[in-house]
Amino acid sequence: MLLRVFQIGSLLSLIALVGCDGGGPSLTPVSGTVTNGDALATSGTVTFEPDTAKGTTDGQSTASGLIESDGKYILYTTAKEGAVPGWYKVTVNIEGTAAEGADEYAEIPSAVRAEYTSLEKTPLSIEVKAGGDFNITLEAK
Repeated sequence: MLLRVFQIGSLLSLIALVGCDGGGPSLTPVSGTVTNGDALATSGTVTFEPDTAKGTTDGQSTASGLIESDGKYILYTTAKEGAVPGWYKVTVNIEGTAAEGADEYAEIPSAVRAEYTSLEKTPLSIEVKAGGDFNITLEAK
């Protein structure tokens, strides 16, 4: 009897996993390089927030990714690689270095200009569509 319950449970789990894969919108691979001033960014995050003012659908998911040590990033939407095609407001967060001798609990300043970290103020806007790199260039702080 216990074996039968286990078999039915395993079957239901498999059905649930297979069923979850086909339900979402199709994603377009999004990757690129982040440059901060004249240098490649070596850490931080990139976030693409749907821009409804440019016609991107309400309820579309935010996509984000980590900036690697070589300046490259790859976006993920709900743990799947890519983003739904459409217009996005882009924010970039890169943590600066603490001042020498600073209190260990002191806030570490950002390495990018404040407007790039604010969804309301960011000048960065990108249309995600098939093909190409989505490189991001920030003006130096």
